[in-house]
Formats: sequence, structure tokens, C-alpha cells
Amino acid sequence: MIHWLAALFLFLVPAAASAQSSAQLDHTGVALIAETRAPASGSKLTLGFVMTPKPQWHTYWLNPGDAGAPTRAAWTLPAGATAGELRYPTPETFIVSGLMNYVYAHENVLLADVTVPAGLAPGTPFPVTVKLDWLVCDDELCVPEGATLRLDLTIGDGTPDPAATEAFAKARAALPKVVDWPARFKFSGDRFVLAVPFAQAAKVRGGYFFPAVEGAIGYAAPQTIGIAGDTLRIETAADSARDLKQVPGVLKLDVEGYEAPLAFEITATAGDVPASATPIAAAP
Repeated sequence: MIHWLAALFLFLVPAAASAQSSAQLDHTGVALIAETRAPASGSKLTLGFVMTPKPQWHTYWLNPGDAGAPTRAAWTLPAGATAGELRYPTPETFIVSGLMNYVYAHENVLLADVTVPAGLAPGTPFPVTVKLDWLVCDDELCVPEGATLRLDLTIGDGTPDPAATEAFAKARAALPKVVDWPARFKFSGDRFVLAVPFAQAAKVRGGYFFPAVEGAIGYAAPQTIGIAGDTLRIETAADSARDLKQVPGVLKLDVEGYEAPLAFEITATAGDVPASATPIAAAP
């Protein structure tokens, strides 16, 4: 992976504007939203970062691919509260100058859960402040952007905010479905092979595997997808991290009978894979 963009991103992020719940920067709009304005004590509060890159620009998935940097959040929360990792929607592939990137070229929402401590009385202020940093690029230029966002919430009964219901429903629908399928992978010479059991394998018409870790595959290499019984076999060029024991990622599939692609969050473990399969598609 090319790291210079990430390094540039970390050191050159401009000073963020004063804390508000939304900000419009040169190339990206961002807004912090809450599923409830009155989180209950001892509950989980789901927050969303609505990212809107301008036309022709894009932001990045948690593994950006050959170049880029993921979005990072630094939280300031009330005592006892903790924030979980950002949850990303299924990304898109984007190739520029021979480099494969995993991106979002349209509005997307990153979700995060905040654990609200128990024992807080109703009416207690619950301010949430987040310094969000990201990289936004077009075909020729990358720009680090950032904003400090704040929501002033109040401990209550957890009643959902009607104004946010649709946004959170869409955000959850855009997430890959977490599954515990016994997926396996193997490095074979200069090839990486992934095997994923899938009951509707015969209906798969194409797809792509987005690895969440670096070093597993050559990002820009084509991925060949085939069927071996009820198992999908995805083969592509291997990268350098041959000591990997697990490869998590997102498998995005075009399946006959579904209007939109299906996406699954899987974790493959090192093991045996089918030696061959009947090809069904070559992903770009």
C-alpha cells in the first residue's frame, strides 16, 4: 500500500472549525446525528457521521486500498462513556492511474455506538464532541479535511428522534451484513484464494472481495469468481503478508433475483480451499 498519503493526512489536517453539529468544508459536507436526543442511562447511543463529498470527489473505506486514508474520530465524552469503532457502509471500487481505491463517491454514513454509563439521572446533560479527520480526493488531488462536531444531548428515556429515523434506517441498510460463515483462505504461490460457503452460489453473477487488512491481495489485480459446489471461490494476486491467520473483509455479490448487490462482512481463516471452480465472472 502507498503510505505517503496517509502520513500527509496525519500531519497536515487543517485546524477544525468551532464545534457545531455540521460543517461544510471545501470538498466535503459532514454532519453528526444522533438516533435519540435523550439517551437512556446505561444504554447504547448510536451516532452517525453523514459524509457528503462534492461531485467528482470521494472519501475512503477503513482499508483505502492502494492509496488514501480512512476517516478517524477522536472523542470527548462525559465521564464513564466510551465510543466504539466506526462502522463503514459497503464501499465502491475506484481505479485511478492504475491504483485501486476503496471509496465513497456519494453521500455515506459512518455509524458509531457510544456506551452511556449507568446511574445518570434524567435531565443530566450529555454532550458529545468528536474531532473527525478524513482525506478527500478527486482524480488528481487529495486534500485532508477535518471538523470538530458537537451534539448537546440530555439523559432521558431513549425515545428515538423522528427526524433521524429514516437516516439511520438507510445507514444500517448500507452496512454489510455480519455473518459467521466458515470462510477460508490460502496463499498458493503468487495467488490468494478465498473460499466462502454460500447457499445461493449458483445464482451469483459477479462480485468483489474487499479485504479489511493490508497485505493480503494485490488491490488492482482482477478477481476471478467461480463456483465449487455450494462454495464461492475467489482468486486474485497475492500480496506480501503471507503470515496472516485471518483475513476479515466485505464480500459484495451480484445475485440473480436481487435488484441491488448483497454485501456480507466475513472473517476468513487460513485453511484448505477448492483447487478449482467453474468461473462465473471477472470483477474489474
